[in-house]
Amino acid sequence: MRDIVIGDIHGCYDEFILLLEEVGYSKDDRIISVGDIVDRGPDSVKVYDFFRNHPRHIVVTGNHENKHGNQVLSYSQEIVKLQFGDRYREFLEWLPGLPYYYETESALIVHAAVEPDIPLKDQKKEVLMGSTSGEKHLTKKYGSEDWTNLYKAEKPVIFGHRVVGDSVQIYGDKLYGIDTGVCFGGYLSAVTLPDFKIFSVKSAGNYWKSEMEKWQVEVLRSKPWKTFEFEKIRKQISKVRNSKQAEVAEFVSDVDDWFLTLESDFERIKKNLESMASRISEDFGPEQFIKSSREYEYSIYLILAMKKRLSVENLKDSLDTPKKIFQLADKLGLEMKNPFRS
Repeated sequence: MRDIVIGDIHGCYDEFILLLEEVGYSKDDRIISVGDIVDRGPDSVKVYDFFRNHPRHIVVTGNHENKHGNQVLSYSQEIVKLQFGDRYREFLEWLPGLPYYYETESALIVHAAVEPDIPLKDQKKEVLMGSTSGEKHLTKKYGSEDWTNLYKAEKPVIFGHRVVGDSVQIYGDKLYGIDTGVCFGGYLSAVTLPDFKIFSVKSAGNYWKSEMEKWQVEVLRSKPWKTFEFEKIRKQISKVRNSKQAEVAEFVSDVDDWFLTLESDFERIKKNLESMASRISEDFGPEQFIKSSREYEYSIYLILAMKKRLSVENLKDSLDTPKKIFQLADKLGLEMKNPFRS
C-alpha cells in the first residue's frame, strides 16, 4: 500500500482526479490531504464528497477548514457556504473529526508548520494548521527565522499552506512544501510514500480569479445587511465599490442613496415620536403619561420626547442597524427606502 500525500486542493476537483490518474491511484492506496480541500476553486463540494464518502483517506485540518469551523468567513468561505447550500451544516459537522497532523512510518504530514524542538503531542494546533495566531506565535518566538531552517528532527515533514511555486520545494532533504498553487493557475502536486516520488498536474486556469467574479452578486445578496451596523455596511460596500458588474454597481448606488437619506429619516422618526408624545400627554395628562406610553414597545423614546430630551443622536446610538430603523418606522407607520433584500 502506498500513501499519496496531496497538496492544497482548494476545490479543484478535476485536477485532483487527474493527479490521481497521474499517480496511478488504486484502491489499495491511501490518500492523505495536507488540508485546505475547499475554497477558491469551483468544486469544493465535490472534493468534500470524495473524502466524506471514502473515510479511509485522511484530511488534515488546514486554516481554510478552520475558518469554516469557527465561522470566520471571508469571501472565499462565503462562496463555499453558498455552494453547499442546505448541506453546509453537514460539512461543518464533519470538520471537527479532522486531525491537525497525521504521522506515517515515513513522514509527518501537517498543513502549515511544525514548531522546532516541541514534542508532537505538545504542538499548538494554530501552528500546525497555519492560522493567523499560529503564524504570529512563530514570529514572536523565532523572529524572521523560518521554521524550515530550524527543524532538525529525523522524520521528514510534508506540508502545504504556502505556495512554493510551480514545483514541490524540498528544504534540505527532510521538508517537502507541496502547495503549488493549483487554484491560482499553478499545479496540484503529490508526494507518494514511502518512496517520496513527486507528481504534478497543471491547473486548467486561475480558478480563484474567475470564482471571485462569478459569485460576487450572489455573495452580496446573501449577506444579512439589515443586521449589520452602519460602519460594517460601509466597509463591506467599499470592498465591491469598483466592481464592473452591473448588478453590484446598482446595489452599491442604492446603498449610497440610502445613506444620504438617513439623516432626514432620523429627523422624521424624531418628529413623529415627539408628535405622538404630545398627543399622549394631551389625552391622558402629564401624570398618566408614563403609564400610558408603556403600552408602546418604543416607550423609552416617547418618554425622552415628553421630557424634551429626544435627539437625533439618541436615535442614532440606539437604532444602529437597518433592521432596528425599519422596525421602528413600521410601527410608526412611516415608509422608508430599503435597499436590502436580506
